[in-house]
Amino acid sequence: MLSLTSVEFLYIFQNQITSLTNSLYLEDHPSNGTAVIAAEFNPTRQISVEFLQGIKENGQITLSCDGIHIPMMPYNVNVTCVQATFQTKLIVKEPHESDGLEQRGFYCIQNNHSLFRTYICEACPQGSYAPGRDECIPCPIGGFYQDEVGQFKRRPNVIPCKKCNNGTFVANGGGTGALDCQVCPEGTNKSTHAGYRACFCLENYFRRDRFGGCKLCPRAGLRCSNDFVTIEPGFYWNWTFANITEYRLFVDNLKTCEYSFNENTTSYSGSFPYVHPCRQTFKCDNKNDTIEGNCHRGYRGFMCTECAERYFPVLNFCHVCPQTWVFALEVVLVLVLCACLLGYLIYTYNRQRLEEGRSIVDVTLARGKIVLGFYQVMGEFWDSLDVNYWPEVFKRLSNWLVLLQFNISNIFIKPSCFFPKVSLNAYSEFLIGITVTSVVVLVPAIAICFRKIRATYIQRQFSNNASSHPRFIFKQDRLWLATLLTLYITYPSTCYSIITLYSPACQSFALDDDMRHNVTLLRSDLTINCNTRTHRNYEIAAYFSSVYIVAFPGVLFYLLRKYQKPQSSVDQTSTSSSSLYPQWLRFLCENYKDQYWYWEIVELTRKVSQMYILILFGWGSSLSIFITVLLAVIFLTLHASFSPMRDKFEQNLQLASLSAIFLNMLMVTVPGYETDSAFTKNAMSLILVFLNIIVLCITFGRPLLQLAKVIYTVIRVRRGCSRRIAEDSDSGRVGSLHPSHQQLSDYADHQECREQDPLLTSTQRRFRESMQ
Repeated sequence: MLSLTSVEFLYIFQNQITSLTNSLYLEDHPSNGTAVIAAEFNPTRQISVEFLQGIKENGQITLSCDGIHIPMMPYNVNVTCVQATFQTKLIVKEPHESDGLEQRGFYCIQNNHSLFRTYICEACPQGSYAPGRDECIPCPIGGFYQDEVGQFKRRPNVIPCKKCNNGTFVANGGGTGALDCQVCPEGTNKSTHAGYRACFCLENYFRRDRFGGCKLCPRAGLRCSNDFVTIEPGFYWNWTFANITEYRLFVDNLKTCEYSFNENTTSYSGSFPYVHPCRQTFKCDNKNDTIEGNCHRGYRGFMCTECAERYFPVLNFCHVCPQTWVFALEVVLVLVLCACLLGYLIYTYNRQRLEEGRSIVDVTLARGKIVLGFYQVMGEFWDSLDVNYWPEVFKRLSNWLVLLQFNISNIFIKPSCFFPKVSLNAYSEFLIGITVTSVVVLVPAIAICFRKIRATYIQRQFSNNASSHPRFIFKQDRLWLATLLTLYITYPSTCYSIITLYSPACQSFALDDDMRHNVTLLRSDLTINCNTRTHRNYEIAAYFSSVYIVAFPGVLFYLLRKYQKPQSSVDQTSTSSSSLYPQWLRFLCENYKDQYWYWEIVELTRKVSQMYILILFGWGSSLSIFITVLLAVIFLTLHASFSPMRDKFEQNLQLASLSAIFLNMLMVTVPGYETDSAFTKNAMSLILVFLNIIVLCITFGRPLLQLAKVIYTVIRVRRGCSRRIAEDSDSGRVGSLHPSHQQLSDYADHQECREQDPLLTSTQRRFRESMQ
């Protein structure tokens, strides 16, 4: 009850008042009555005459009249029954009063037409609420509506809107009742509340509009979760021609599951990039849950094929750059090993050049050709291959196997770690290959011209022909040998650098789903765009340089044929006709039977042809896989059928090399499965490593076994001979020589010791016999 004499306006709307039965004023306080009572939106079910008598004559009361009996009054009182959509309107004079109403579901504006400053405050309509400032905000789009007026936030971060049933939402927001909630579109989860969107997408579905339908994930390689699309590990997409900024804003907005989401970025209208499977899946990690994805550590660029800074490439793997002292130590060790090997060959050759049969240099060159041919073919094979998975042990092994390729371009790989400007691509490899070949050819030509000029000058001065001097001929032979050997070693890598620039070696990649944007890149180096003027110039240069691919084997065939012609007049009792060839040409045919003098040309053809199809058309084509494996079978069959090599061990070594190449290619054609057990993967890893070191094991295994046998024989023979010499000494055979000198002399003169000791060469034995 009110103790005041009069209250002009009484606002008791939107409370929980269930009955209005008592008088408004106390009995001992006479009152003039109340002019206006606003009691709407209360669950009032009972109202009495006593309460109504507190209203002035012709006064007004506003009620929600559902279910209420209104009694008769002795004088006129205006009773207004309002619906749920009624918006209470109040006029206040003070700013703090308007602020208070705005905190309770009203929207207030200043009345500029009044003589005195007043504020007109009106309750927020259905479908909206007051956020506490001078506006009414509609309920957001999604699973919300509001069928009451004058609603306001009672708790922070909670909107005063009612929730639609599960699986329904209000498409345009501002829902005024449950009937405004419609069923969520196709592809959404209708068993949960819609939230601030048109329901959440089902698993493996995505959407382009927060309030639109969801679509099934379009293709393999995409991960559709939480209503948006990201890329799976092992795949790559490029956002160059797609608006990644717009899509990132859209995704960030989708992740906002509160009413504070941004209404300006609720849809994405652009296209998605085209998804490509990575050539080697481990390079494309995509593990940071970013839209653009990420490469494995150490990789970058298109399809993650380029090595990052402080990494260098070896057989398509990126390895961490070593420290400077480690690199220097590696260089020194390699140089020392090469020098020791060269010194040993020269020393052994000088000891054995008076002996009959093959020298150690001939054997080394013959077997070195086999090892070189195997790793050159396999090295280019791994470089050109699109492989999904390689075991970690093979990646580490490749760092050392690359040394056996003798690829000139690889000399510049590790220095690029310390000099970033020294970088390799297909263009620089082509220039290096052509430059080295040109220099190797020009140097002996210039040297021969210079010596001819010198010989002519000496002839004029001293009237003798300097070119016939034996020392001059010997040096010229060595110069030709060095030239031919260098060209032979670098021939496969030079051919590779030429062929890789041909136009069929380019591959087109789609960049967007609509296929409107494409890029053509060099298959062997995805950093090079084939549609540039620079590439067209290099391509023309590569076609002109292709003459070398045919010319080098052709020249070798001519030289071998030239020196092979006189063989018809050679004594048929001769065991070998390789002595007819000059010293600088012997290494090409020395290890082959006479009738197969041309077989090294077949080997050069094999090295180039096995890579030709793979470089031009890639491993992804069924035809290229079939032809590549077929060529491996053909050359393996030819070698096994004709057995062109003289030495049985070298014949078997080459057979093992060709078999390993075939099995490597066959192993790659067998797809790997994610369901393979750990045992299967480990077994495949061991087989792969074994196939790539078997040639080295066979090559060095036999000499090591022979060396062990020699050491054992020497120890056994010399122990036995020492006992015999000691027995002869005790019997009085030792003369006036010093005992140790006498024992050595007796040991060398002892026939059995001389015949059984493997360290005594045949030359030394013949010399001893002649002295006796």
